[in-house]
Amino acid sequence: MNDFDEFILANMPHFVATNYRQLLDAKTTEEKLRLILHIYNLGLRALTIGIVSYT
Repeated sequence: MNDFDEFILANMPHFVATNYRQLLDAKTTEEKLRLILHIYNLGLRALTIGIVSYT
């Protein structure tokens, strides 16, 4: 595991870190792609909630 992986697991919210850990453990390309898209979706939701809450 490299420094970036450790940073994500230590500093991101639990729901992102949990899915990122699953991504690191994924075996098939399809599973990795599904998890990447899920993490991206979670990030967009968190960003949207943050922007809406700020305004």
